[in-house]
Amino acid sequence: MSFIDCHNHSLPGIDDGAEDMPMALEMLRVAEQNKISDVVLTPHHLNGAFENHTDKVKQCFNELKQVATESDIGINLHIGSEVHLTHETVDQLISGEALT
Repeated sequence: MSFIDCHNHSLPGIDDGAEDMPMALEMLRVAEQNKISDVVLTPHHLNGAFENHTDKVKQCFNELKQVATESDIGINLHIGSEVHLTHETVDQLISGEALT
């Protein structure tokens, strides 16, 4: 049996998650040891405290995915975000500015 982590802050250097790449990799290793097969990385999206713009999140995601693969971490990584509902949310989802 395996599990899916659908709310995860392992992207290094983004909001209140992993401080750096080594910490992010350690978080993924612990997840893998605990039978997590898939992780949806969900940094905060423009919630007033964190300003994580889509381009930065995608770049960080791609770097983590590459380094995790090179480090033989066998978790499937997916990109998303922790989207707070505001007046702008619908427009941001339609335009792709908010990741799901």
